[in-house]
Amino acid sequence: MAEALFSHLSLKDYASSAGTHVSPENDNRLISGVDNNVVEAMNGEGIDVTKKIINKLTPELVIKADKVVALNSIDELPDYLKNSPKLEVWDVSNVTGQGQEFYNNLRNLIKTKILDLVCRLNDSSYNIVH
Repeated sequence: MAEALFSHLSLKDYASSAGTHVSPENDNRLISGVDNNVVEAMNGEGIDVTKKIINKLTPELVIKADKVVALNSIDELPDYLKNSPKLEVWDVSNVTGQGQEFYNNLRNLIKTKILDLVCRLNDSSYNIVH
């Protein structure tokens, strides 16, 4: 969600998405084959993510990035990321709701944080990894 929202809202910066908790069976799979709730939440913003590929975060991706945004608590992150000066943590674990409502609430919270980030990056260019 974060990558798609960032790409939709930023006019000049680039983002790529990779997860810290991607299971081996979901790595390199289409999001539409794994989580239709995310697809529906993003459709609510007019953003099609059906062709988005799920990737696992690696130390190499962190090295290439100018900034890394984590959407979970710092305690859940791998050590190579916890200690990175590039890290910005957006702990979104307090999102509530059930079913599609949860994903819509999560999307709305991430969108608010993305809008803030886009404003802060307005005068800078970063390669962002979410």
